[in-house]
Amino acid sequence: MLLTAVSDRLKAVAMPPLTSIAGGEDLAALAEGTAPLDHAAYVLPFSQAAEENELATGGHRQRVTVQFLVAVCIRRHGDAKGGARIAATDAIDRKLESALLGWSPSDDLEPISLVGIRSQPAKSGVLWHVSTWATFRYAEAE
Repeated sequence: MLLTAVSDRLKAVAMPPLTSIAGGEDLAALAEGTAPLDHAAYVLPFSQAAEENELATGGHRQRVTVQFLVAVCIRRHGDAKGGARIAATDAIDRKLESALLGWSPSDDLEPISLVGIRSQPAKSGVLWHVSTWATFRYAEAE
């Protein structure tokens, strides 16, 4: 539900500069040799971590931090000094922030916050620009 809501939000608010939004199953196809388009984005699950039970007697309630990734492929051939890549990452960061920061995908999830951003060069002029995002939910049982 969360990843679908995030994908739908990015399709509605962040295209362009993003050229496509897909999930992890499409990212797996890249290992088969299918090259992603410039500014193609992939929304992926990352981690869930639960805090201690908040209730002292009866029932169970835990706050769960849910993190997900948005990985964007940036292709810039002939950009030896990296100026075009820097401009592209800045534009993508601003668009992702305006689309996701403070937005709540559903009533049972807290507003989304940015955790961090990391870029990793790959082959053939490709840069993977990956941002980590977090929200919180509660796991409850009686």
